[in-house]
Amino acid sequence: MKTFSEQLDTYIRGAFPLIYIYSNEYDRVLSDLFNYVDEFNLNVAPLVPTTSTLGKGLSIYIYNSGYGLSINNNYISGTMELEETLKYILDNNIVGIFVINNLHLIWENHFAKYRIYDLLYDIYQNGKVNHQHIIGIGTGELPPEVQHYFVTIDYKLPTQNEIKEEVIAFLTNYNVKATKKEVDAISSICSGMTIAEIQGSLSIALVNEEDGIDLEILKQEKAKMVRKSGLLEWIRDTETINEVGGLEYLKEWFTRIAFVYRNLSKAVKYGLKTPKGCLITGIPGTGKTLSAKAIASLFGVPLFRLDVGRLFSSLVGETEKNTRELFKLVEAVSPAVILVDEIEKAFAGLESSSSSDSGVTARLIGSFLYFMQEKKAPSFFVCTSNDITKLPPEMLRKGRFDEIWYVGLPNATERDSIWRIHLRKTGRNPDKYKINDFVNLTEGFTGSEIEAVIQEALCNCFYSQKDLDSSELIKVINKTTPLSKLEAPKIKALEEWAVKFRVRRANMQDAVTQQKRAIIRGS
Repeated sequence: MKTFSEQLDTYIRGAFPLIYIYSNEYDRVLSDLFNYVDEFNLNVAPLVPTTSTLGKGLSIYIYNSGYGLSINNNYISGTMELEETLKYILDNNIVGIFVINNLHLIWENHFAKYRIYDLLYDIYQNGKVNHQHIIGIGTGELPPEVQHYFVTIDYKLPTQNEIKEEVIAFLTNYNVKATKKEVDAISSICSGMTIAEIQGSLSIALVNEEDGIDLEILKQEKAKMVRKSGLLEWIRDTETINEVGGLEYLKEWFTRIAFVYRNLSKAVKYGLKTPKGCLITGIPGTGKTLSAKAIASLFGVPLFRLDVGRLFSSLVGETEKNTRELFKLVEAVSPAVILVDEIEKAFAGLESSSSSDSGVTARLIGSFLYFMQEKKAPSFFVCTSNDITKLPPEMLRKGRFDEIWYVGLPNATERDSIWRIHLRKTGRNPDKYKINDFVNLTEGFTGSEIEAVIQEALCNCFYSQKDLDSSELIKVINKTTPLSKLEAPKIKALEEWAVKFRVRRANMQDAVTQQKRAIIRGS
């Protein structure tokens, strides 16, 4: 993939007059533009034939809506309005790069925008010959009247190496000593943040820690920054793989994938591709989301939750902008696990998208699937679904995910494990309770229903001012109706679907389950 400077160089030498850079990091983009121009004028311009205007070198002009056009901090009179600036460029036939920040906001001036459209078109015609390059910086979409005249560049968030350089410079500036391991830890936390956000977060973390950077405060600041985007939520509290009851086949697969993930460079050289992710479907409450938290812990990377609903917007072009920002953010925070919970609710309505929302949902799904297919960043998606039949078939085809798993109701062995895990979480010894009775009485219960039983029994005992005992747990079990009885037809249909399409099962199967699946498979 080309760097920003390489993409820019292609467009400058190719005489593209109108360039739009998608970014909210104005200072960083401007710094890269100046570095590019210095490099160009020093090494490239002297070699360009004198018949070309590029042989004279390039200058950077900056437009400020308050003062007008400037070069080397000297403002040019009569250019305060953008219209006047564009006319000045055309009338004086100036060769150079003209930077306009927040270009996407200029179209809000309904009285001037049509004149600006015409002037930009004139520069589009004239600039191809004279190397006049308007470079807009912003995060919004260009209007359809001019967007086909612009070439665009997606400006990436800082890479891990750039972040590390910034961290080292910050620590050096404040005379803070740190080992290579500490620098790596700080840099890892700062992934996905802009340079300005990194500087601010490091300052806050340093103020609150006399001896160096407080990593916990830095993590809190990172969570705020990610949350501020409105696209990802950093989930700090993750579970270990040992806290997931049952699902032995899934856990064994996670362990193998985690080994690949932790040794990714060696795995790629060996011939393996970067793991993409998995889709976990099944009955609600059986540990699908819990598994996503466990795999983040197993991989040793942060877990982020993606709420796809936040991508949608009523404003034209805003959904596409949010989607593009999301992909940039996912690449920047990698390596990470991205949890998409109940994905079928987010991607429902594909069939009617063209008539109900002008195809926005269809385009979003298409972009998401393409990103999943082509992404190079070590981000691992864990998507969960309670009703996989509502998902578009193109999402389920082989190769979209590394694997699709079905999580069914826990069998007796798994329920035994679930009971012990949740009792230990309350600080109690499971061996002091009638676990075998609990296991037999909770046939058809999900893991979350077992946890709810324990919590209700705890509440009752706390109110009665006594310790939790087996009789209270059995009492609560007997008055609880599990989902497997309330929604028996739906769960049966889901189980039959999983068997029919031979989806990999996360649970270990007892003899009875194996026999039932064989009957369904043969029908």
